[in-house]
Amino acid sequence: MGKTLLILPEQGFGDQIQLVRYAGVLKHRGAKRITLVCKPEIRAIFESVEGIDSVISTIVFNTSRCQAHDFWRYIHSIPFLPGTTAATIPASLPYLSVPKKRIENWSRRLPKSGLKIAGRSSAPARHPACSTNAHAMQSRQQKSGRSRFFVQYAGAGPN
Repeated sequence: MGKTLLILPEQGFGDQIQLVRYAGVLKHRGAKRITLVCKPEIRAIFESVEGIDSVISTIVFNTSRCQAHDFWRYIHSIPFLPGTTAATIPASLPYLSVPKKRIENWSRRLPKSGLKIAGRSSAPARHPACSTNAHAMQSRQQKSGRSRFFVQYAGAGPN
């Protein structure tokens, strides 16, 4: 109780996005200060997470910061600290939010009609420069069994 914790990143964005919700649990259990290290691309969304006192980009992080904390852990080990079971996985939503400044910035850049997001197993190439690349992606997809998602501006191109 009353100790400081430094949480270090592992793997990709998705892991950090899923596991950062445990910061609030640890804070409620008595952590004095929790610092999260993450990649700069996702730093802004972590600044509003309950339980996180400060967020440090991997670009500026160095190991000397570990000494300023009582403990450090990789983010994958965080769920084990409070003894998580299937029944105790933190489920309060939303636990992430986008800074208002970014929402305002993107609302000026995106079309008023919104975006169309569709998932399909394959898509026809609509541009000659994409046909070779699309064929290579489709071949890789068939081997891996994974689907791709495509995003386009609403109203752009045929449905």
